[in-house]
Order: sequence, then structure tokens, then C-alpha cells
Amino acid sequence: MVKRSLPAWGLMVLSPLVAEFLLGNLPITMLPALLVLAPFYGGAAVLIRETARRRGLGWGRVLLLALAFAVVQEAFVTRSLFDPGYAGMALSGQAWIPALGISAWWAVFVLTIHAVWSVCVPIALAETLASAPAGRWLSPVVAGVLFVLGAAGSALTTATPYALSAPQIAGSAAVIAALVAAALIPLRPGGRRTGSPETAPDEGTGLPRSTPDEGRGRLTGSPRRSAPGGGVVFCASLGVTSAFWGLTMALDVLGAAVTVAGYLVLVSASLLVVRRWSRGGGWGPVQVFAPAAGAVLTYAWHSFVQPPAVPAPPAVDLLGNAIFTLAALVLLAAGWRRLRRERPARKGSSTCSRTTA
Repeated sequence: MVKRSLPAWGLMVLSPLVAEFLLGNLPITMLPALLVLAPFYGGAAVLIRETARRRGLGWGRVLLLALAFAVVQEAFVTRSLFDPGYAGMALSGQAWIPALGISAWWAVFVLTIHAVWSVCVPIALAETLASAPAGRWLSPVVAGVLFVLGAAGSALTTATPYALSAPQIAGSAAVIAALVAAALIPLRPGGRRTGSPETAPDEGTGLPRSTPDEGRGRLTGSPRRSAPGGGVVFCASLGVTSAFWGLTMALDVLGAAVTVAGYLVLVSASLLVVRRWSRGGGWGPVQVFAPAAGAVLTYAWHSFVQPPAVPAPPAVDLLGNAIFTLAALVLLAAGWRRLRRERPARKGSSTCSRTTA
């Protein structure tokens, strides 16, 4: 029981470490904040992961649940979606949408980074390192309780005078409900899926599900083409995520409207390409690990140019960034080593039609 839940507790710590510390947003001196951030970020990541694996959901639906979490965080916990002066930023001048009372730039930016880096990336890394990547790690009830407690703690420790209006609360709740419903409700009449929940691709996105034996998102059936190797996927991820942050860093030069357009092009193209690639033969654990690895390295390099949100001596901040980057490299090396060690055994697996590229 305890051994089975260890990956969940690891994910619970990994999520905020990636989301805030590897990013460079929080300096190493703020590590005690994990007492609140781990139940909040990590509780959400574990809850989403457990829900997805128990219901046989693909990564596309995991992303929808991750977006729902991001809306919870930014609408209700930090309230940054609606606060035009959040963290000293003049968001009302950054592609502000008066009818919604939000900045299009900030909304796309902050929801994307939390959905991808705070939830999806840590889940992919944790499952790569776990001995039972598709297994049940922790009760969703336990994860849910921790998430609620973490959210409450984060809200109480977030110093913002902004008060949400009734329409803002109702609108945010409706968006969250819609995202969760889209992730959980089957698209076909009667909720029937092709094949077993564990082996069939997600009917709404074409993205792969985890299987009990493969556990990291390989497709079954006769593919029309071969999926790219892990190196190609890794480089594509590193390039796209670096471009995302490059656009962010050039916001003052490009302007909010151009930056938002760039975000949307990158995100849309990435989803379409991954959907196409994941339907190819040989899409497996390596190709699921690779985009997470690329995204992690992007956060690592970005940490050295990111001013910390909490003041810290420059030398201490630099040292912390170096430590978190080194830890990330060690984690990625461990994941790659595990995949290399398991690959020969997986070549003879009867659950997939092609071997991992």
C-alpha cells in the first residue's frame, strides 16, 4: 500500500518544484512554501492523474482537466485573471477584453503554462520513473482533499485585495465545469469506446491512453505510418516551448496582440502534430517522455533570466537555479535510463503492434 503510493507523493512534490522553482519564479529560499504548494499543485496533479488512469482517459483529456485546474488557480486562488493590477502588472493594457474583464495575453499565457508545466509535464515524468506507470497510486479522495486544503491555504497566503464579482465567479465556475465535462463525458452515444479503455486511443483527441503493460501512452492497431523517434519529439518540444517563452520575453517589443497570436499558433500546431504523430506505429513511452523532457529543459534555461517573484540575493538565486537545473537533468537522465533498460522487454510485448521508435 505504502510502496504503491510512493509515486503519487513524488508527483505531489515534483509538480510545484517544476511549476514555481524550476521556472525561476520562486528562489530556493522559498522551499518551505512546499508545505502549501505541494498539496495544491501536487494534489491537483495526482487527482487528475488518478482520474485519467482509472477512467482510461487519453492525454488530450488530461490536458482539459489540467486547464480546469489552471482556471481554478488563476480565477479563484490568485484571482489574476480578473485583477488588472495583479503583481504590479498593467494587464488592462495587454490585449484587454472589456466584455470579459480579462487580458487575453495573460489568460492564454498563464493558463497554458500551468496546464502544461504544472500538471502534464510532472505526470509524464512521474509515470516514466514509476514501476507501475498505469497503476493506481493513491485514492482520488485523498488527493482531492489535499488539493482543496492546498487551494485554501494558497488563497489565504495570496496577498491580493481584488474581490471577484458574482458574474466573474459564475463565469469561471461555468468554464471549469465545461472543461471537466468535456474531459469526462464520453462522446459516443452510450459512452461506448472502441476497444478496452486501457488500449483504445482517446476518441476525442486521437492521443494515446496508458495501458496496464505499456503504461505510457502507446497506440494499438495497424498504423498507417511510423511515429518519429524520441529525439525528434524532444527537439520539437524544446523548440516549441522555447519559442513560447521567447515570445513572452519579447512581449514589450511585439505587443500583446502579436504575442497572443504567436501563442495560439504554437499551441494549435503542437496539438495537431502530436495528434498525428501519436497515431503512428511505434509511438510509446519514449515519445511521451520526450516532450516532457524538452519542456523541462526550457524551464531550466528560462530560470536564469527570470527575476524571482520573492526578493533574494542574486548569488543565492543563481545558486538555486543551478541546483534545480542540475536536479532536473538528473531526473531526466534517470527517466531515459529506465526507458532504455525497459525497451528490450517491450519489443516482444503482445499489446502493441509496433515497437518503440
